[in-house]
Amino acid sequence: MHASETAQTLGELDRLRLQTRRRLEGLSFPLVLFGGISLVAAALSAALGEEAQGLFWTLAGPAGGIAVSLYYRRRGLDLGLSRAAWPYICTAIALLLACFVLGVLEQPWSVGPWLAVAAGYLVFGGLERSAAVIGMALTLAALAVAVGALEVTPVAVILNAAYGVAFLATGLGVRTRRDEP
Repeated sequence: MHASETAQTLGELDRLRLQTRRRLEGLSFPLVLFGGISLVAAALSAALGEEAQGLFWTLAGPAGGIAVSLYYRRRGLDLGLSRAAWPYICTAIALLLACFVLGVLEQPWSVGPWLAVAAGYLVFGGLERSAAVIGMALTLAALAVAVGALEVTPVAVILNAAYGVAFLATGLGVRTRRDEP
C-alpha cells in the first residue's frame, strides 16, 4: 500500500469515526424534553406557588427519565448502534435522588436541587464529550449559586424558567450540530 492510499484510508476511517460518534450523540432529546418540563414547572410555580413544584417534579422527573430511556432504547435499535447505558442510568438515578433529598432538606440554600441538576448535566456533558452541555451546566450552576446567595425570589420560577430555556437552546443546538454533514 502506498503512502497516498494509506493517508486516504486513514482519512476515511476518521470520517467514519466522526460520523458514528455524531450518530450516537443523544443529549438533544433529553435536553429538549426536560427543557419543556422545566418551563411547565416554572409556569406551575408562578400560578400555584413554589410548593406545587415538589409534587410536580416527583412525578415529572421519573416520567421524563422513563421517556428518555425508551427513546434511547428505540434509537439504538433503529441505528443498530448504542453506547453502554449504565453510566447514563447511574447518573440519572443519582441526579433524581439528589434532587429529591435536597428538595426535602432545602439546606443550606433552597437552590440545592438545581445545583444537583447542573452537576448531573456536567457528568452527562462529560460522557458525551460535549463542550456545549458542559458549558451550559457550569453556567446554570453559577446562576443557581447567585440566586441562592442573593436570595432572589421566586427561586422556583426563576430557575425553572432559566433551566428550561437553557436546556431547550442547548438541546436544539446539539441537535443541529449532529445533523451537519
